[in-house]
Amino acid sequence: MKKFKIFIVDDDLFCLNIYEQFMRTIGCNDITCFENGMDCIAHLDVKPDVIFLDHGMDGLSGLETLQEIKRINHHIYVIMLTGQDHAEISREAIKLGAFDYLVKGQQELEKIEAALKRIADIQVMLQRK
Repeated sequence: MKKFKIFIVDDDLFCLNIYEQFMRTIGCNDITCFENGMDCIAHLDVKPDVIFLDHGMDGLSGLETLQEIKRINHHIYVIMLTGQDHAEISREAIKLGAFDYLVKGQQELEKIEAALKRIADIQVMLQRK
């Protein structure tokens, strides 16, 4: 997890800062934050490994941003974050290529850490092949 290049995209600055600080406390240091999907997309040439993407943003929505990220580089792990637990949106995000869909609120930081660990485990398995 320490080697991951991580983008966090959220128009809520409070959430953005909480996620960044938490990820730094668990050992992730290569983190870039964006307040909107357009800025994230404009920096995909940096080749992030993981993107935490808010669903409900002004301008380009999280799902629209997800589609564009996957069009440009389908190897990036995108984890959607949302304030609402909607099964329909969750299914759509997974269908569009999201690795996971996490609801903000109770235990969200633990869920973020667990998602990063799952990605790290997948990377280890892929390197063994």
